[in-house]
Amino acid sequence: MPAEDDRPPVIPSPVDPDVDCIRVDLQTPSGEIAQPPGPDPPGADAAPRLCPEGYVPVRRKQRDYTLKGKVVVSDTEPKRNPEDPPADRGKD
Repeated sequence: MPAEDDRPPVIPSPVDPDVDCIRVDLQTPSGEIAQPPGPDPPGADAAPRLCPEGYVPVRRKQRDYTLKGKVVVSDTEPKRNPEDPPADRGKD
């Protein structure tokens, strides 16, 4: 790949909204260099590709809550944990 690449480093997957596509020559969120996928399995011709050529898929981190600093912001009332804490909790 050329040293100067005008392609965006991260693009959304055209077929899956939960996946981002990272350029092959960049590092993934885990710090590894993104590697192109291996050969497609037999019969994969009909399935759409998650990412265009030169990009690898990385699943987006998802959370079902909003953070405001260290506070979880929710639009529902707090719920008490129905289970009692473990007996050895807080003993060091």
